[in-house]
Formats: sequence, C-alpha cells, structure tokens
Amino acid sequence: LSLLIVVPAMATALIRGHHAARCMDLSLMPLGFLSMLALIVVTVIAAGELAIGIAGSVVCVDVDHTVLEYARLAPEKQRMDVAQAARFYVKGDVLNPLEEYIDEALMYIEAIVDLYNQFKFAVDLIGLSCLPILHADVPMVAGNARTLLAAGRKLVSAANVWPYYDNLVHKTFCDGMMSSIAFLIIFQATVGLVLFPIASFRAHQFLLRRERWQRALHEAASARAAKCVDVLDPGLEATPTSASASAVCCRCCHCDTDSETDREWDDD
Repeated sequence: LSLLIVVPAMATALIRGHHAARCMDLSLMPLGFLSMLALIVVTVIAAGELAIGIAGSVVCVDVDHTVLEYARLAPEKQRMDVAQAARFYVKGDVLNPLEEYIDEALMYIEAIVDLYNQFKFAVDLIGLSCLPILHADVPMVAGNARTLLAAGRKLVSAANVWPYYDNLVHKTFCDGMMSSIAFLIIFQATVGLVLFPIASFRAHQFLLRRERWQRALHEAASARAAKCVDVLDPGLEATPTSASASAVCCRCCHCDTDSETDREWDDD
C-alpha cells in the first residue's frame, strides 16, 4: 500500500505534462479508504499482540509457580502424580513418582525371576507335556525389561528433563518470545501508525507542489510564446502548444523562464 502511494508520486518526476501531478493526486484519493482500513487492521493486530504480551509477562513473573498451579488441574486420578512430578522437575524438593513406578516395576521383575528359579524344576516337568514352555527364556526377558527400565529412568531423570524445561519455558518463552513481541509491537506501531500516515501526507504535499510547479512552467511557456508571436506578427494568434512558436520564442526573446521556475521549485 505504501508503494501505491509513493511510486506514483515519484513517477511525476519523469512526466513533464502540467496535468500529471494533479492526475496522480486524484488517482490516489480512492486509496484513502484502504489507508484507513490498513490503519485499523494494524491497530487491532498491535492491540492483540499487546494483550498477548501482557498475559505472557504476567505468567513469566513467576513462571515456575504458574506451571505448578496448572499441574494441579490434571484429572483427579492422575492429579497427585502429575503435581508431584511437576514439583520434582521444577523445585526438586520431592521424589519423582515416575522413578518410583520404575523401581516398583523392577521389584516385580526380580520377584518373577526368583519365583521362576525356585520352581524351574516344575516348569521343566510341565514342559515335557507342553514343549513351548521349554522355549520360554524368562531370564532373557527379565534382562530386556531391566534394560528398558534403566533407559526409562534416564529419560525421566531431572538431569535430562530440566534442560528442556529451562530452555523452553525460561529462555524461549519468557526471555525470547516476550522480547520479540515487544519489538514487533514497536515496529508495527512505528511503521503502520506513524511512518505510513506521514508518507501519505508527504506524498500529497509533493504532488500539490509538483502541480503548482508544472502549472507555472506551462503558464510561463504560454506567456513567452504569446509575447514572441506578438513581436513577430501582432495579428497572429498565439499557439503556446505549437513547437514552432516555442522555437521562435527561444530564438527571439532568449527567455530563461524555465530555469527561473526551476529555481523557484528548488527554493520551495
């Protein structure tokens, strides 16, 4: 939208017609509605971003406490475990319920292995009548389960979870995102609500000044042509748009009206 306003204003510098600036100015008038609509849209977007920034800033005042409060909103059956796990990862002053579940699973596995070792002779006897039982390798299954549970313990450990939480919540959300929203609001307000109206107003001023300058050039050329025609033939009707009349004027009168008008334009 800014280009639609600025480019036509700059184009008048390449068009020498005395109606060019006026036509450009009139052609930009329908853009007034779009300009007002753009200002309203920018204002609404900036207001929404400001509301998001304020809400995020309130959360980030004590983001750890906010996370713990939201953890208490979990379903009733899992509320205690979720709240305790969140407090373990955020504060570190309680036990991790996930690790407790892993320890409990390991205890069950060890109990199953002990029972298998105690009654292995009975399992072998049963295997004589049911051969697939003899192919059941309970110690191998228990070893795989221990490996999986050990990997799970590393995944749920505070040393593994805390860096992700700290980077995502503290650094990315509270530090990076809030600063980005603040800069975005400032940039949008400056460009959309300050620089854009100034550019529109200055483009209109430029076109008005350009129109006066082009009209002055046209009137000066007309007066010069009429004066030179009167000198050559008082009874001849002046034709300021005629190339021959302008040439005669330049040869006879040696006027410098264009340069004087240019200097007036530069002084303005």
